[in-house]
Amino acid sequence: MLDHYTLLAPVYDLATARVLSPLRETVGRLVAEKGFVRVLDVGCGTGVQCVMLHALGCRTTGLDASPAMLARARRQSPAGVAYVRSDASGMPFADTAFDAAIISLALHENKPAVRTAILKEMRRVVRPGGGLLLVDYLRPETPVARLGSLAAHLPERIAGKAHYQGFISFLEAGGAQTALSEIDARVVQTIPFFFGAVGLVEARTA
Repeated sequence: MLDHYTLLAPVYDLATARVLSPLRETVGRLVAEKGFVRVLDVGCGTGVQCVMLHALGCRTTGLDASPAMLARARRQSPAGVAYVRSDASGMPFADTAFDAAIISLALHENKPAVRTAILKEMRRVVRPGGGLLLVDYLRPETPVARLGSLAAHLPERIAGKAHYQGFISFLEAGGAQTALSEIDARVVQTIPFFFGAVGLVEARTA
């Protein structure tokens, strides 16, 4: 299988640290506050969020389809962090195996049917009453948020045609605010970032 992240993996952390650090820190605080211990990071990339959660006392598992990203994640993670290579739309985990599942800026790039399959899998592997944490683009609802959303178009275009089409369809479908409604999850709160262009949506399983 062609790994599109082979060239990106070595520079990914350096290129994204400034942008992603506030999001990751907020996810970590939320997980700690809610007392989630068994945590799955879907689309974990180079494992930075997994390492952060491990340091907070979580039993963390990272899942990603990219061998290059996972190789880097394993190199920079302590032994207690587990990594699994898999398509997120068909996860190799038992039902209710985790207290919470996170997906950060890795949902919007997919086709609608795939997005729904990923969210259903996240709900399946999280225990009743557990947490679903989605960090992704919000539907812009203010002039400032619309400017932030417009700024995201350039990097999303650079990521490739299919990626950009996923981004557009994600926003047209309502963004992160409505994505979890497709799996009948109860949204608890939405924490905005970047003037409301991106948000952390926290939801609960039934």
